[in-house]
Parts: sequence; structure tokens; C-alpha cells
Amino acid sequence: MENTSIPQPRSRRPLIIVVSIVALILFAGGTTLALKALMPQTKPVATTPGQTPAMLVSEFTKNNSTLSSSSYTTAKDTNQTYLPYTDSAHSYLVNILADSSVTSYAQNAKTPDQSTAIKDQTKAYMTTKGFAPVSQPTQSGVKGIERLTFANADTICQLKALLPTADSIASYTFACATQQSVAKEYTTVDQLLHLYKPSLAAGSYTEALRVNTTEGNKTASIMTLTAEKGPQTQQLFVSVDGTWKYIAAISNGNEADANSNGKYTPSDALTAALKDPTYGEFLTKLFS
Repeated sequence: MENTSIPQPRSRRPLIIVVSIVALILFAGGTTLALKALMPQTKPVATTPGQTPAMLVSEFTKNNSTLSSSSYTTAKDTNQTYLPYTDSAHSYLVNILADSSVTSYAQNAKTPDQSTAIKDQTKAYMTTKGFAPVSQPTQSGVKGIERLTFANADTICQLKALLPTADSIASYTFACATQQSVAKEYTTVDQLLHLYKPSLAAGSYTEALRVNTTEGNKTASIMTLTAEKGPQTQQLFVSVDGTWKYIAAISNGNEADANSNGKYTPSDALTAALKDPTYGEFLTKLFS
């Protein structure tokens, strides 16, 4: 008689163990998430707390014993202050609009030249704030001015020393701007250079320095372009509601461009822009 064995059901113990482990993991994960939800969340801490451009500028003079002496008068700048600056990723100089700046003036022409002491005290102040000196190219055509530049991951600061002469007193401007402002300026300059000449490489210039005038929703930007070879030129760009447009050359670097009053004769393109109702009286006032 054939012996037929009946298959025995497999043990469910391994399956029960696996299910138990998975349930335990899920429970543990859920518990962890629940605890995280209940725990207070830690906010990111700034790398340099309390060292905004405004605070660095406000503390500068009182940490400079020479400039805080009775030989100098100090006032916070109300006009635009620019920091000529080249970052490590670019080969050309741009103008960074300072977030905050202050200028100290010698009381009179008899104030001795104290630029060495002022520069040394500035270096010491910036070191205590965690800044490192940054070597910068000399701006073309600028004489009688010395600049010291410092930077950290968040901010750049610059001391501009206008040295005393027989005809002028000494002045020292200390200004700071964020690294975000540096990145934004390079992005804008690259955009404007592309509008000016799409095939133009930004590296064709050693300086691309903008000075801006804003009124309402309009901004006029006069960019001075300097190359290693060739004349220095000035180009005009205008932004309306954030959209930039290249207008015309103000100067092609030739003395013949200027009339007897020292002003430049407007080109046909600039003349047309001055009459364009899109800009209203904005450009007319700028060039009147």
C-alpha cells in the first residue's frame, strides 16, 4: 500500500518575527517623528551675528582712536557710496553700492597726515571682527586715494583714504556691503554688457563701473568701461519696472565728443531716448 504523507503546514514563526520587527521599526520611527514635532526647533545661527554692514560702520569710528579725536569731524553718509571691488571669480572691477558708510574729515589743513595710524587701526578693527585683507587692483585714473579692502563670508568693507594735499584736507570713508550685493552687481553688469554687445566677453574689460540714478520705477545706469587697450567709454542703460534696455554711448572716449561746455553732444540714439515718452522727464533732467 502506497504510503502518502500529508504535507504539514509551514511554521508561521519566522513570518510573525518579521512582522513584529517591521512593526517595531515603524513604531520607533513614528515615535521619533512625534518627538521631533514636540521638540522646539533650533533656528540657524548666523556666522557673524551682530555684524551687519550698518553695525560694522557704526562701531568703526569709536574703535579708531585717531578718527574719533577732536582733529576730525565724522558724519554718516547720506549720498550713495560705492566700493570698487573685484571678487575671486571675476577679472574686472565693479562698483558695489554700500549698505552703510561714514566719512571723517580733518578739521583743517593744519591737521597732520595721520593716514598710517588710521590704516593700522582699521586693520586691527577688522581683524577683531573676523575679516581678512583682500588685495585689489588699482582703479584707473584715480590719484591721491588709497583703499584698504577686507572681506569675510558675508560682508566686504573698505576704507578709502583721500590723502591731504596743498589744496584739500584729508578725508576717510569707511563703507560696507553684503556679499549678496557683490553677487547681484556682477549678475546685473553681465546682463547689461550682453545688452550692449551680445558677443562681448566680460573679460574684455578691466573695469565696468556703474553709477545709478533712480526715480520711482526708473533707473538710469551710466557704466564706465575700461579696457587694457583702447579708450575708456561710457554707456547708458535704463531700467523701467526692472527691465533693462541699452540706450546709447554717452562718450566714446574721444575729446572731440565734448562741446565747449565740457558736456557731451548727445548721439541720435540718446536724443531719441530723451524724447521717448516712456521715460518722461527722467532722462531729460539727468542730462540737462
